[in-house]
Amino acid sequence: MRVVYFTAGTAGVGDLMHGVALRRAAQRSGLPITVSLVSPPLPFPCLRDLEDHVTVAMDARALVDPRRVAETPLAQAMVALRPDVVVIGHFWTNLQCVLPLLEVEAWLLLRKAPPIWVQGPPQAPFSPSLYARRFEIEPVGFVGDFESLHPLVVVNRDEMVPAAAARQRLLGSAVDDGGPLQLVFQAGKPGESATLASSHRRPGVQQVLIDLRSPQAPWPIATLLHGADDVVTGAGYNAWWEARWLGTAAKTTWVPFARSVDDQAWRLALPSTPIAENGADQLIRMLWGRG
Repeated sequence: MRVVYFTAGTAGVGDLMHGVALRRAAQRSGLPITVSLVSPPLPFPCLRDLEDHVTVAMDARALVDPRRVAETPLAQAMVALRPDVVVIGHFWTNLQCVLPLLEVEAWLLLRKAPPIWVQGPPQAPFSPSLYARRFEIEPVGFVGDFESLHPLVVVNRDEMVPAAAARQRLLGSAVDDGGPLQLVFQAGKPGESATLASSHRRPGVQQVLIDLRSPQAPWPIATLLHGADDVVTGAGYNAWWEARWLGTAAKTTWVPFARSVDDQAWRLALPSTPIAENGADQLIRMLWGRG
């Protein structure tokens, strides 16, 4: 089965990570499922060698024009991949007019967003009939026929690096002073990680700052969380649900950054509900058993 995961997110690496999580789940499953990734170009060196990742510049006006959409680079790239199923990560507008050209099932994944997200702009209103299945991947409560899916996380607990080795990876070439280690990381807008580091520096605590815009940044960071004594990060989807699935929430300090389509403060108010399963594993089973 050929699955293509598409997202048009550009503010960070977050929405693309859901496709990476899906690919890793497919590999864990042992099922004959391949997952290709399609996104705009993103400024993160860790993605340069990402396997089977197609980057496409997207002209939003052409993509919502039925007369022009077939000639767009995105439409041509999607057709060339010949998917059996398309999974859309949150940013559906750019792909909605492309879907009829593909003649395959489309499954939509939505995280927290304003209610207008399921209405769409006047030139491209949301068309639920285009999507065979529609999922909330966190408990938003969108109006309409949405199924619930557990959050997608890039790794499972048994894939995390042990604490001592993870600490070494986090420190890199820095000298280990043997004391408490604070990990500060952020993969959003430029400058956010430095702001976090300066505002949460503590006397007597060795601090490691990881910005995914750096070529030296280890990735995925979720595998290394056991190496830090405390963690400081934004309350974006991936960091938030990784901490809950991997058991590191208690040592994490959350800073909600302002986003136009992601209410990070909303996550801070969520009840502490256990996650029964990695949604990426759940979704792979659904894809294999569809129909």
